[in-house]
Amino acid sequence: MKTIPSAVRTILKEDETAREAARRGILNNSAYAREILNRVENETWKDVEESSISVAINRVTQDTSFQPVKPKLVFDRISVETGLVDVTYENTLQVIEALNNTIPKLRATFAQDLYLETNGQRQITMVMTKSMWDEVIKIVTIKPIGLYSNQVALTIAFDDRYLKIPNFIYAVIGLFAIEYINIIEIFSTMTEIVVVMSESDLDTALRQVKKLLQ
Repeated sequence: MKTIPSAVRTILKEDETAREAARRGILNNSAYAREILNRVENETWKDVEESSISVAINRVTQDTSFQPVKPKLVFDRISVETGLVDVTYENTLQVIEALNNTIPKLRATFAQDLYLETNGQRQITMVMTKSMWDEVIKIVTIKPIGLYSNQVALTIAFDDRYLKIPNFIYAVIGLFAIEYINIIEIFSTMTEIVVVMSESDLDTALRQVKKLLQ
């Protein structure tokens, strides 16, 4: 059986908007207590007064361990590649053999072009320039299961200190989520995140990340 503060802490952890408002001291505790009253009673197995929940909200948010969900972001550099194709194949032996006989040679030919690849248990996804893709389909006759043209790759470079900061990637993705930008793919290295999206979303995405450049 949970205590009232324990139940309130759990609820606030699941409600990012209320949690941040409470942490900043701008949450209407009384109104929020009314909203979560039924759940607190269900989790504590007893009748609970709204005032008791309000007190618990104050106590929980004053705890020094109650940190912001999203860390403060500062980016070192951003770059953009346009005119890309996002293609996905089933991860089969036939596909692997066909790609292994094709991609390395084309990568040497298009050495200056962006090329990204990720391999899952069931699928292989690649992002490449249209010029390179036009050469791939001349050789690989297997039909892909997904194909998206007119894509862009937005690369965000950051300091390696973020590797030890929880929720960093969550905060980065949140920049695009708040503007309802549809992310097609995400790739990453130690200090870079590459976000692939439609060209139509690029201007909005750039506005979001440019304000965080140091």
